[in-house]
Amino acid sequence: MPPANLENTYVATSCNRTSKSVDCSPTGLVCFASCHSVIIYKHYDKVDSGGKVIQVLTGHTKRVNSVQWVKGSPPKAQLISVSADSTANLWTLNEDGFFTQTLTLKGHADSITVIDALYVKPKSESGCGRIVIFTASNDSIIKIWTVSNTSDVDCQTIDLKNRLCLSASLAFLPGTSRILAAFATDDCKINLYISSADEDKKDFVPAEALIGHEDWVQSLDFTVDTNKDLILASGSQDTTVRLWRFSRKKENENINLDELQVEEKVIKVDEKTSFVITADSVLSGHEGWVYGVHWNNSNQKEGSGSKLQLLTSSMDKTLIIWESDESSDVWLEVVRLGEVGGNTLGFRGGKFGPNGDFILAYSYHGAFHVWKSAENGKRWDPDVVIGGHFDEVTDLQWDPKGAYLLSVSQDQTTRLHAPWVRHSKKEQQQVVWHELGRPQVHGYNLSCIAAISRTKFASGAEEKVVRTFAAPSNFLKNFKSLSNIDLQEGLRDGDSVAINPLGASVPALGLSNKAVYKSEETKTELETDKNNYPEAYFSPLDLKQPPTEEDLVQNTLWPEIQKLYGHGYEIFSLAASHDGSILASACKATSTEHAAIILWDTRTWKRIESLVSHSLTITQLSFSPNDLYLLSVSRDRDWSLFKRSKSESSDVHFELFAKTGGKKGIHTRIIWCCSWGHDSKIFCTGSRDSKAVVWSVAESMQEEVSTLSDKVSSVLMLNNESITSCSIAPGYVGGTGSYLIALGCESGYINLYLWSVAAKWSPLQTLKGSESHTLTVKKLAFRPVFGEAGKDTKDNDKILQLASAGSDHLVRVYTLFLEKLISGVNS
Repeated sequence: MPPANLENTYVATSCNRTSKSVDCSPTGLVCFASCHSVIIYKHYDKVDSGGKVIQVLTGHTKRVNSVQWVKGSPPKAQLISVSADSTANLWTLNEDGFFTQTLTLKGHADSITVIDALYVKPKSESGCGRIVIFTASNDSIIKIWTVSNTSDVDCQTIDLKNRLCLSASLAFLPGTSRILAAFATDDCKINLYISSADEDKKDFVPAEALIGHEDWVQSLDFTVDTNKDLILASGSQDTTVRLWRFSRKKENENINLDELQVEEKVIKVDEKTSFVITADSVLSGHEGWVYGVHWNNSNQKEGSGSKLQLLTSSMDKTLIIWESDESSDVWLEVVRLGEVGGNTLGFRGGKFGPNGDFILAYSYHGAFHVWKSAENGKRWDPDVVIGGHFDEVTDLQWDPKGAYLLSVSQDQTTRLHAPWVRHSKKEQQQVVWHELGRPQVHGYNLSCIAAISRTKFASGAEEKVVRTFAAPSNFLKNFKSLSNIDLQEGLRDGDSVAINPLGASVPALGLSNKAVYKSEETKTELETDKNNYPEAYFSPLDLKQPPTEEDLVQNTLWPEIQKLYGHGYEIFSLAASHDGSILASACKATSTEHAAIILWDTRTWKRIESLVSHSLTITQLSFSPNDLYLLSVSRDRDWSLFKRSKSESSDVHFELFAKTGGKKGIHTRIIWCCSWGHDSKIFCTGSRDSKAVVWSVAESMQEEVSTLSDKVSSVLMLNNESITSCSIAPGYVGGTGSYLIALGCESGYINLYLWSVAAKWSPLQTLKGSESHTLTVKKLAFRPVFGEAGKDTKDNDKILQLASAGSDHLVRVYTLFLEKLISGVNS
């Protein structure tokens, strides 16, 4: 249960790039694997806003490879997740509406990659049902678990003898209680095992092998048609989908040898019951590997009158809905969906919604795509869906007035998250966070970001160049439409975007976002690019709802306005002054020369000066709110404070004001982070040595630069917790002149403290597990103003939002209710 003093307002992430990492339950809940976690996502809600993440399940220590809802209508919703940590976890929905981990299955010696689960109902009302769980691992072992309750678990082991299982599916043979297990191995065969007739043995025995595919079978799925025949769909890397029909053999059935017969195989269930297997159809419509097959089970309900439908997903960037034509027994392609753009690599899978009214697909880059049925399935329209990074999120920052959030990641993208403000029929304001823009799709892993103004930012990546971007006019128009905020209001001189480009595009084989103008006179080589590479060219949008994945990739880019050269190694940290006039940058360094901070004038983009103080990589830079100081922290275990002054040659000049000195410093390990108090009187530093230190800024600091131990206001020691990020609230809280400080740790924990000169550190809240991150917290950032983004809150000083980014691919926004949060301390 989440704490009552805060709310998880927003969770942004995408799914892992593994097969079968997404599944949809009969009630419409979606579960998907994201880094080490399982995400529970409710797509459709009462306001039809694209849904939101409702829970993050943490229990694995390595990447989650596959997730699967337990099929067969268990009494409570249950799901299975398998991971590279060699375990399988069973999660069960409690009465409070949250999932909890109820069982961990251990037995494999390597990463588990394949999963399926089926609930078997009890024979009597007083009996206990059981779950049959199929797991396959890279250790060439298959285990079939029978779980009657959390303490009664049986396991059967099948040794594949150095072969690998690639996919699997379980189903009941129609009219019987016997379970059929189909699994594909790396010899291109589909192996069939059937459960024992003796339920006490609970063993599966080999029955048959299906041969036909010429490459690995990546997906299997069963369904039952109106004739009560079991049909297996298999999708393969040979670009085809095969359908296998399991028909109940009639007693004393005679075969006419004069008729042309399809090759048949027979599975014997008992003395009276057998099933005949025939190769029903071969579906050839894809040009790339087929990674996903899924039946529309809503059409198999009695009295539905609908035709059998199959969804196939391929790396050729398309999904196809197939339907059987009853008059000719031929399968026809009725709908083809897909994505357009040069930065995508096809689909890893797709699922029908429980009622068949929407399709949820996920691509190689972990992005979700949703299409909603219209005109009884004759048309499928793109719909709003959640999004997020698919790799480690390295940095994030609010815009200067807290209207939106920018994040950068090792997935080589910069993403813009903001509230989508909607008005219902009752004129009630509804605010739902979404990814509203993707200003940068790069060719290098991104490491840092700095918001220069409301319409400009700079980013640094694993290259020696700092790149700066400006919002195009099409984005500004759409942002105002979706969030009711005009980002051009109150801009300083030089930030006017009246003549801004319409949008931006990335030329083929290019890294720079080139501007696209509306004016005919400005068209140069871009017109040639549009003709030669139409899939990579910008098209203006008129958005009434958040953009789809295709539009985010192609049509929400910001034009690059400047490249800043001067560093010798990859850019590692950036910071912009609060008035937006100065940009500070630093790169990876192993010497004093390369550890220099370069200051840039954001009006002319010329270098102002270099500040030399550190000997190793500067991990974070931060300007004080009054822009009088620039603080830097480094791997060399020191921090440096530079003070602004005027020189004869320039209006902007910083000189070293104070610095910790080697052995006499407080921190004994890398200093990872720093943050300023809103009044510029204090700042906080956090280090790998588990210490968070609050320092008071005073003129006396300058007296003895190397002996600052007596200037330390307070030291907090966390037990064996490397502190990787920190942030101080934008104002006093609680009416007592206290600072609210958030500390993020390598363990993924987020600790909230109240700090004051008199009381020092007072703990408020620790967020961990499903409420926080499972890996390192890379960045914490309080919203620069009180209140909630997108809402006109009356008691603004009682609410504050905190954003966090982690190595677990998550971007989170918390809404803190300050009175409840600090009530325990005051009492």
